[in-house]
Amino acid sequence: MEMEKTPAARAMEWSIEFEKGIRSRKPGQSFESIKKLGQRLVEWNKGPKHTVTMCNMFDMVPGEERLFADGILLRLATTFASGDKDTRICVVKAFYSTFRRCGKKGRGEYLILTMMSLDNKRELLRRIRAVFYDGDVESRALCLICFGCLSIIAKGVPEVQYIILSSLRSSHVLEMKASLFAAGCISELSNDFAAFFLETLINIITVPSTSLVLRLAAMRTFVKLGNFRSLARKAHKVGSELVLKYPEEELSIAMAISLTKIAINSMPLIFEQFGLLFSFLNQTTTLPLRATALRCIHYILKRKGYHILISGFSSENLFKLLYEADLPSSLRCEALKIILLVISYMSSDVLLMHVHELEKLLMLSENSTVSKFVSESLLEMHVIVKMSCKLNGRIETAGGEVFPDHLSRVASLFCDRLAELMKLVLSHNWRFDMVKQLKILLKLLLHLVNGQPQLASFMVEKLCSVILYNVTDRGMGVDSTISTSEVHVVVGEGDKNLERFMFLLYRFFTVCLESLHEAGAATTVVFCRLKNLVSFVCQCSLFSCSTHTLYTLLLYPVANWTYVLSEASTDNVQHTPINLVGNYPEIECFITECPRNILAGDKWFAYVAGKYAACNGSWSIANSIFENLYVSTPSGAYSRWLRALAQLGYSERCAHSLFMKVGSSGSLNHVLSGEFIKELVAICDGLSSTEKMLAVNGTPNQTFCFQRWFLVLRRKGLEALVDILKLLCSVQLGKDDQIASPDSLMPLEQMSQLQCFLDGISSKLERAAGECDLLASSFFDMDSKSLKVISTLALSCSLLAFSIGFAYFYPNSSALEESTSCASKGSGYCLHVALVQNLMGRLCHTDSDSCVTLMSLLRSDGLHKACFHSQPRFPMSRTGSQPVMIRRACRNAVEAVACLQESMEGQTQDGLLRATQNGTQVLMNVIKDWIHFTFQLPTYFFKVRSCIGAFLFVSGFNSKSGAEPVIPQGSHLSLNLCLRLENVPLDLISHLKKVHCILHCKTSTLIRPHREPSGQKLIDHRAWTTDTMLHMHEKLRSYVLSTGDSIDDRVSSGHEVVEACISFVTNGTRQAFSTCLLDVSAFRVGSYKIQWHSSCVDGRGLYSTVLPLNDGPAFTIAKP
Repeated sequence: MEMEKTPAARAMEWSIEFEKGIRSRKPGQSFESIKKLGQRLVEWNKGPKHTVTMCNMFDMVPGEERLFADGILLRLATTFASGDKDTRICVVKAFYSTFRRCGKKGRGEYLILTMMSLDNKRELLRRIRAVFYDGDVESRALCLICFGCLSIIAKGVPEVQYIILSSLRSSHVLEMKASLFAAGCISELSNDFAAFFLETLINIITVPSTSLVLRLAAMRTFVKLGNFRSLARKAHKVGSELVLKYPEEELSIAMAISLTKIAINSMPLIFEQFGLLFSFLNQTTTLPLRATALRCIHYILKRKGYHILISGFSSENLFKLLYEADLPSSLRCEALKIILLVISYMSSDVLLMHVHELEKLLMLSENSTVSKFVSESLLEMHVIVKMSCKLNGRIETAGGEVFPDHLSRVASLFCDRLAELMKLVLSHNWRFDMVKQLKILLKLLLHLVNGQPQLASFMVEKLCSVILYNVTDRGMGVDSTISTSEVHVVVGEGDKNLERFMFLLYRFFTVCLESLHEAGAATTVVFCRLKNLVSFVCQCSLFSCSTHTLYTLLLYPVANWTYVLSEASTDNVQHTPINLVGNYPEIECFITECPRNILAGDKWFAYVAGKYAACNGSWSIANSIFENLYVSTPSGAYSRWLRALAQLGYSERCAHSLFMKVGSSGSLNHVLSGEFIKELVAICDGLSSTEKMLAVNGTPNQTFCFQRWFLVLRRKGLEALVDILKLLCSVQLGKDDQIASPDSLMPLEQMSQLQCFLDGISSKLERAAGECDLLASSFFDMDSKSLKVISTLALSCSLLAFSIGFAYFYPNSSALEESTSCASKGSGYCLHVALVQNLMGRLCHTDSDSCVTLMSLLRSDGLHKACFHSQPRFPMSRTGSQPVMIRRACRNAVEAVACLQESMEGQTQDGLLRATQNGTQVLMNVIKDWIHFTFQLPTYFFKVRSCIGAFLFVSGFNSKSGAEPVIPQGSHLSLNLCLRLENVPLDLISHLKKVHCILHCKTSTLIRPHREPSGQKLIDHRAWTTDTMLHMHEKLRSYVLSTGDSIDDRVSSGHEVVEACISFVTNGTRQAFSTCLLDVSAFRVGSYKIQWHSSCVDGRGLYSTVLPLNDGPAFTIAKP
């Protein structure tokens, strides 16, 4: 585990290797060496500038990299001058690949060339210039290309400019084209040279003797004249005139592209260019030129669309183009792509004026034949969906006219397309490209359904009818002689294409049902139709066991939804009751038998079925599937992974069965029984065993980090429940879960002691909720659904912590105050403020009433004096069965605690003793609700990959790289820091500009002088969940979000703790450097450990934690 050397740090190594390769007599070795050096120069040119910090980290002499850069470039020039034709071509390719894009604005810097001294720049050009004067036509052309690549240093050299301009009058085509390239490169950097070059270009194009090849090359070079606004307008005007003068197709296409790129930076030129491009769209123009005009319009709109549409861009010509009868499909697709861009920038009011075009396009799609090109059909449907979603219900009143049933017509159009695809599947005419077509259709349909609950209901019913009709119509219906419990016996492997088709439809049904429930539009009609579909699929031998299992999972959430909807009166929502529970015995019977033969089909689909079952909380299905897969899989990494999933499924199935006994018995006496607690402890042991399996499976880069961390959080919640129940066993409950008699009331001392124990449990749960926040922010690529699952787990921990902490907390009671020590009272107040803060931060987005009640708790004596600031957490779903249940439990708990606190004001000792009955009852009610929360796995749990994180490398200013910093007592600690990102996707790195880091050191972190080197030990989630790490996470998060990207290095010092925040500028690279100064002058002699934590704000503006993958550095304070 070492720092990754920067290109500048490897300059000496590269220089030596290049020299060896050039001198090698092995055939082709010199060419390979030049090619390899070109690739390295590209990497160097993209890298950061070398700083003093980098020199210190890599033990380099300042200026060393500049010396080797000059030597490498001069050696390349010498190789070019002394080599043969093939060698010179290799050198030109190396220069071209390194510097071809540097002259364009915003595309980087000439990092290597700018480091060269003035004398070396002149020498580099002199060696190339010598070849030009002594060489043939091909050698002169290669020299001109080199001058173009080195334009940053050649632009101000009169000799080079003279060579380029004189070559423009050459009689050789090859030399002329090379000089056009060189002149264009310098024109991007020099306004004066560009003005002269424009006149030269005009002469080259207008001279009658100029060949078509040279005229075409000259028109393509026009694009180089757009960097300077004063010259761009003149170049665009001249180019437009030349297009009319030379109407040949190739010349018009070349000039249209060049003028488009010239006009892109000037709004007046853009509209002039639009006039030219639209003139090419008439039917008399050739198809290649029309296609080029459409691509140029798309290019402009993609970069300047918003400003153009505000200025009055008209899209009528584009819509007219769609209705041409003989328009080729390729041109229609280009026009549709442009319309999609236009719609995305249009407001709904402006788009409303084009509603007639939407109606025409919809009619065109409805009347189109099946043989229409797939890409064209999909683009049409994309335009229809985007316009319909943008108008969002305003179509019915557009322009005073009525367009009835517009959305249902669009949905029916999609269903017709899906029905056509299903017919192809059933007739075995399925092609591989149809999978992509199906995915696009369903994605567009989901976009249409989103926010349209009535359309979701319509789509569920319509698709159910499509499946039932197509399967039955082909004589593939249900075998009436087979009972539901026997279906699995005759089900074979099934058709792979049909299985894939049904799997994609299943995913669509899942999202539709979630949309229905979140919008409160779940009705009996929809679910009855869905129940009929599931029953049909499960009894049809055409489908495999995996399909049977997946579609059965569609009905499992209905039980929870029915429970929520039956209680919906508290949320002031009216629903039609849903009665599907009566069919569950048949479903359970089928599910129990099906996994035994599910491996008769594709194992991958069986695994997917188990995954979806675990994510839905259907643990009996998940356990059965994963156990069967584990038994049939050979030993190895996959087998160990499946074994861990099977063990997890077994533990959660036992937990589900155990918790269901509480609901069936209707009494909480069972919860406080020794048998219940014993079984709960066994479940915790099973989760611990699963976590250990994954630990053995793990690799040095923490492959199973997320899975292990999530299981630990689940286990912590259950272990806290075990501790609570053990403490409450001393409180005897009678009938109806009430305290039997006053004789069973606890004395004050016992209640005070119980409160201390409960505060400890509450503190652990509050900390577990904080760990959930850290977990959710630590994985960049986590999907939104997984984030909501983790947020739900955090809220459940916060709810239980709040209820435990406030069950016996009476700050206004003088009786309890006398029996409570001052120390415990002060710590209790801080804890209870934190509990309120934690719960309020999670409910502030979804339940404002509960937040108001929580604020009222802070006004009581003792609590209002504490500092309070609510930090918003990761948002949880506003609707859905699980969130609604938890939020209702939170509301009940908050109201009950508030009533409990209010009833205790001014109470005496007798009143306080009797209040234990109410406090215990509140706590037991919360526990009863808590154990009925369905535990689900986030979908991210099944993404097994290396952990995203960072390594921190440290060296002192006066110490060598890798050596532990040693400073005299009373001094400040100066550090050179290197932060290297690990396993971060390239697309995410390109958007990162800064990474922030916090260093934390305590005077109490003295370590032994003899140990392994600091910063070399890999760490995992156990080190990330320490109190110090959570403190650093909260502090860095608050600091970064409050100061933004302009964060500066700041240091906070105290008698016990020294902390510093540092920013690393990454600029799209994996490694960044910075410095830090820590005030450790008050530290005693000895060795100390620095702990660290890091974070960033990605391109979407979301805060993310970058987990530390190695332990913190150490430093030593010696006697002066």
